[in-house]
Amino acid sequence: QSTLVINNGKVEIGPKVKVSDSFTCILFRSLDALQLKDGTDIININRDDQAGFRLDNLATYNKQETLCIQDSVPLTTKTDYVKKYPSTLQTTSYNFSSTGTSAEICAGIVKAIPLHQKNPAPHAHDLNVTETYSEVKPAFFNHITGERKSKVCIRVDGGHDGGPSHKEVQFWWTNYYLEKSSKVLIVPTRDSGSSNRNRVELQNGCLALGHSNLFIRQL
Repeated sequence: QSTLVINNGKVEIGPKVKVSDSFTCILFRSLDALQLKDGTDIININRDDQAGFRLDNLATYNKQETLCIQDSVPLTTKTDYVKKYPSTLQTTSYNFSSTGTSAEICAGIVKAIPLHQKNPAPHAHDLNVTETYSEVKPAFFNHITGERKSKVCIRVDGGHDGGPSHKEVQFWWTNYYLEKSSKVLIVPTRDSGSSNRNRVELQNGCLALGHSNLFIRQL
């Protein structure tokens, strides 16, 4: 509800609401109505990179004593954004949203540090690899006719490796559109600060909780 506020003789409408926030809320509410009602002919993809998970060895595990050099004790494992660390795992998460006619499917591709380059080219390849697994195929193919779904919607954040405003991202999604002979392909992104509303962000949150206090021994 808006109210009129008189400030130094000027009449303003308050509270102030960013146009971009309001616009994206309306846009995504409309997209939900179109995309999540019937999933027999639409592929709903949410993609995002999970924060890097640092591997441990016995010298860095805080509950296992071991010999260390004085004043040179390594830090313990923690889930954090990818920093310079010699042993890290990176998960690229995919969430295929549930609809009125299809169930939600969650998937992830785990890579070692030399392989998780954050750019659109490996993301495009990852999606093609993900599609080959039988557990994920129902997200791409009509379960009644067995034909490939003709409409594609991909929800991403605005990062350089996935934001639709970047030309390389546009190239790879155009290539995907032509290769798969899709009828429609939509790549929307929310306003700054609202990407946490994407379903895959919630999935990554659950993954981070699962990683907490987890010890993966590196031999």
